[in-house]
Amino acid sequence: MTENLITNILNYYELLPDTIRYKTKNYIGFKVYGTVYSKVYEKKEYLSILVRKKYVTDEDISKLNIYFNHLEIENFTLDTEIRIKLDEKDINPYLNIIKRAYDGTINEYNKKVSNIIKECIEEDKENLLKYSNDNKYAFEKLHIKFNEFNNYKISNKELDELNTDFQSLNKFSSISFLENYIDNPTKYNFIKLIYEIVSYIDVNAFDKIKYNEYP
Repeated sequence: MTENLITNILNYYELLPDTIRYKTKNYIGFKVYGTVYSKVYEKKEYLSILVRKKYVTDEDISKLNIYFNHLEIENFTLDTEIRIKLDEKDINPYLNIIKRAYDGTINEYNKKVSNIIKECIEEDKENLLKYSNDNKYAFEKLHIKFNEFNNYKISNKELDELNTDFQSLNKFSSISFLENYIDNPTKYNFIKLIYEIVSYIDVNAFDKIKYNEYP
């Protein structure tokens, strides 16, 4: 039973997404998004699980062997120790605490990231507004242009002709190459569409402002 209890509890940690397990000489630790949320110590008479006090309920305290600020295990962040007898048959209450510690740690991480994003947006609000409304940075229009590209009607023969013309060039000039097809709307508009797509992707693209003009 002892082996099963330890195995079942350790395996439960592994089921929690993004949990990273690491092992030291004294304990097995579990962290998510860079924060340790629990540690497990194997003792001769019991299994010891450490979590933060905030993840233990009053009901847990009344029913389980729980110790607060237990200095024997010298841990001040995970300040609550839950001891599980090795012959314990019902491990669900302990798994609930582990899950609570896991969920709480993720929620704290998400809240912290959210606050950082809000601060960054607020600090650089002026530039964000400027660039989001500037045609040079209209990435949503890139998506529209790419859909136009995928749906553009041009034959394989015309594509082969364009490729042959391009390969035969000694020197490439985007303007000259485009103007070669001014009397052929299908090829002309296809090349122009490619230039527009490139101009949305590359902030340093040649004639970027010209090809960012979107009707």
